[in-house]
Amino acid sequence: MAMEDALIMAKCLRDIPQTEEAFSTFERLRAKRVEKILDLGLKGDSGKFSKGDFQVWMRDAMTSFFLTFFANEKGMRWVYDYPLEWGTPIETAK
Repeated sequence: MAMEDALIMAKCLRDIPQTEEAFSTFERLRAKRVEKILDLGLKGDSGKFSKGDFQVWMRDAMTSFFLTFFANEKGMRWVYDYPLEWGTPIETAK
């Protein structure tokens, strides 16, 4: 996310002469993806605080299944294959 942010910010500053507009465009471009990644992270944390022997056993037993099912290449591609095309200019919202 930090590398994505840095490149998008650099493109905004390169392509938009007004600094304030560059920053607001950056926020607009990044907000939806950042919220989606944050939501994914928060959901991932929910099972880490299991209490009781059965909950811990169930969490540990199901972890490999869920990682295989949900973290497969196709299901998680949106996280890792974010297109960053340096040559494509950033356009401001009209």
